[in-house]
Amino acid sequence: NGGQIAANQRNCGAFDPAPFTNVELPTGGTGTLEYLWLKSTTATTFTAENAAEWIPMIGTNSPNLDVNNISVTTAYQRCSRRAGCTDYDGETNVIVVIIDKVPNAPTITPAAICGTGTVTLGATCTTGVAQWYTTLTGGTALATGASFTTPSISATTTYYVSCKSPEGCESTPRTSAIATINSNATAPTVTPVTICGTGTATLGATCTTIPQWYAAATGGSSIATGASFTTPSISINTTYYVSCKSGAGCESARVPVKATVIGKITDGGKIQYDENICPGKTPSQITSATPASGGDASLAIEYIWLQSTSLGVNGACPANIVGQTLYTEILGATSTNYQPGAITQTTCYIRCS
Repeated sequence: NGGQIAANQRNCGAFDPAPFTNVELPTGGTGTLEYLWLKSTTATTFTAENAAEWIPMIGTNSPNLDVNNISVTTAYQRCSRRAGCTDYDGETNVIVVIIDKVPNAPTITPAAICGTGTVTLGATCTTGVAQWYTTLTGGTALATGASFTTPSISATTTYYVSCKSPEGCESTPRTSAIATINSNATAPTVTPVTICGTGTATLGATCTTIPQWYAAATGGSSIATGASFTTPSISINTTYYVSCKSGAGCESARVPVKATVIGKITDGGKIQYDENICPGKTPSQITSATPASGGDASLAIEYIWLQSTSLGVNGACPANIVGQTLYTEILGATSTNYQPGAITQTTCYIRCS
């Protein structure tokens, strides 16, 4: 009877196993017991057919055995004989130290969102199942599987993930998976515009990032980007919307910006009368024969007065043509009527509205 030894052991990855101990000494024969331990990395039983797979461990003449760090599954057996005998006839049971492979670290898919919310992270394991944690070490897995959706978070948060094999071995150290919270951009400061009559209007928006222009308060695609936006030709009041979009793709709330269309005056009215006076004299007040009309009736009509001393052929008053400078504005003259001061030469007057 070769006796009994203990004990089987198992570990994830290489380790220094506990010493193998004698449970029952060999019996039979007389004389001093001598021992020789065998080991095998390919066999877990000892037979005549696989005897060549067992390697004698020289210098192991002891009922117990303490081996150093091992990295592959290895079986051990103790053989014994009495002093003076050649063969080791006494064989114990076989004990096996199983080394389970530690999975490789997972491949992580981080994720980012804009503002407070949940974030879905990903992890791919070549072996085993992903285990999600809130800490680098210790604690209990809060979820398993290839994806993990965080609770609602308002700040960038690091989670940790490992791969766990069917044997219960986890990759180490745990791999970080970052759920990034990007701040929403600050809403823009807008510059609305008023135009007279049908036409285009150029609206403005100031952002610390990039303005995005829309035709609707929500949904839809951006119709333009940049600090200014020129509308298509419009004939009625039209509201556009603009947000600020950060480099991370986070947009502020959209802000309305209005392009106001004021109807043009269609009839400037008439003023009266022509007058002949002597040089240095003051003309009579020029009065409104008919007021200006047209445009938006809810808005007041505003006036300015122009004057010119550049007479045409036969002393006729020149036409007021845009781009020419024959007429100059009379500062402060903004009423329907106008009282000129003393003049020394023929002067023409026009009221604009």
